[in-house]
Amino acid sequence: MKKPIERSRLLRSLFFPHPAVVAVCVPAAAALVSMLSLEAAMLAAFSTEEQAAFSAGMIAGSGFGVCAMVAGLGTAMWVQANRALRRSPATTPRR
Repeated sequence: MKKPIERSRLLRSLFFPHPAVVAVCVPAAAALVSMLSLEAAMLAAFSTEEQAAFSAGMIAGSGFGVCAMVAGLGTAMWVQANRALRRSPATTPRR
């Protein structure tokens, strides 16, 4: 008889991701910021004066998206670090 997929294992993988997943967050944030700067440079180089409002809107929208994603990645890393510190035997108080 097959055992159904454990919900606890699924939840554990969602709330306690593998450390290698967190190690990807910093390069991902750097890539997002680089993409934003490339977009700003290309819009500045190839847009005309009639497209100034469009360029400003594109840069603002992309900048907001990048900021939100970097803040989310930072928050996820912070939460995981706090959980790992709580589980660590070196940080538990001795009685």
